[in-house]
Amino acid sequence: MRIVYTTLLFAHVLGVVVWVGGMFVLHFAVRPSAARLQEAPVRLTFLSSTLGRFMSWAALAIVVVLASGVAMILVSGGFRNAHLSVHLMLAVGLVMMALYLHIRFAPFKRMRAAVMVADWTAAGANLDLVRKMVLINLVLGFVTIAIATIGRSADIQSRVADAWSLPSPRRISVIPRVGEASHVGPYNRSLVIRLLSCLNPSIN
Repeated sequence: MRIVYTTLLFAHVLGVVVWVGGMFVLHFAVRPSAARLQEAPVRLTFLSSTLGRFMSWAALAIVVVLASGVAMILVSGGFRNAHLSVHLMLAVGLVMMALYLHIRFAPFKRMRAAVMVADWTAAGANLDLVRKMVLINLVLGFVTIAIATIGRSADIQSRVADAWSLPSPRRISVIPRVGEASHVGPYNRSLVIRLLSCLNPSIN
């Protein structure tokens, strides 16, 4: 179960890197460089081709992010047992996916069509819409990463607090003294398991 969760987490993070990182590169590297091209036909044709390639990779990344995210939730006990941060990430992620679909099938589709017929005015106007919406999605991506980081930390602290709040009149050390035999009782086993589950929710 731990290997499954780790594999899903790797796929999830990789998908986020491709999607959010790709938007960052497009907005802060590719777009400013393309803006230096003086001729509109060259600039808009280049950006149309570049955006088309990115949209294909982003679509694959979105499928991976959504599938791995839902799978991790189910492996960790389901939606009812998920931390609040998980629900927030899912909500913001769905908004990002909806915005991606709008970008791809509205302004970007119109931009490509305009480039095909050499309508550079319409292509430029739709490219500007794409730019603004990508920036919004990029900000939402940063928000999602912040929720994941802060939420994960809060979840771990909560699990550790719950683990140490087991009802017991005294705590037995799991580390034996010199010359003593090692003994880990039922209470200690439960405590160790709970503490380990703080680091990996797939451990039950």
